[in-house]
Amino acid sequence: MKKPKETKKWLVKYVELAKDDKSAELNSVYFLLGKANMAMEDFEQASVALNYALNDKLAPKEYFKTVAALVNANVNMQDYVGALNALENTSDIGLSPPQILELLLLKTNILRNLGLVDKALSNLKGRADYMPDSNIKAKILFEISKCNIEKGNLKLASEQLAEILAFIEPCTLAQNIAYELALVCWKMKND
Repeated sequence: MKKPKETKKWLVKYVELAKDDKSAELNSVYFLLGKANMAMEDFEQASVALNYALNDKLAPKEYFKTVAALVNANVNMQDYVGALNALENTSDIGLSPPQILELLLLKTNILRNLGLVDKALSNLKGRADYMPDSNIKAKILFEISKCNIEKGNLKLASEQLAEILAFIEPCTLAQNIAYELALVCWKMKND
C-alpha cells in the first residue's frame, strides 16, 4: 500500500456511510482498512478492523487472508493470546489443505514465541513427511528447525536447514533458510 494514510481516510469515510450495510463489500473495506492500519503500524486499529471483516459471508480465500492478517496484527502487538484465539475460532471449512497448513504454521510460530516449543513441535510432527508441495514442506521443516534452534539443538537444526536447501527452489524462503543456517553455524562456532 503506497499511501496508507490517504487510503485509511477514504476507507473510514466509506465505513461511516455504509456502517449499517452487511454486504461483502463492507467486509472488503474493513479488510483494506486493517491492511492500511498495519502499513501504518497501528496494529490495534488493524486488529479491530480485521475482526469486523471476519464473518461467514467471506469466500474461503478472503477468509484465509483476513484470519492471517488478523493473526499477524495480534502478533505485532505481542497479543499472542488474541492471535491464538483468532486461530482457534477459525473454521477450516472450505479452506484448501495448503491454507490449513499455513494457519497451522502461524499457530506453531506463536507457540514457539511463547516458549511452548515442545507443543509447537508436536503440532508439526510428521506433517512434512508426505507433503508433495516442496514449498510447503520447506516451510514446515523450517519451522521445525526454528523450534530446534530454540531448544538449543543447533546441530540438528543445521542439518535440517541444509536438507531444506537441497530441495527447495531459489526464492525468498530459500534465502531466509540460508540466512538462518549461517546464523546457526556462527552460533555453533562461537559456542
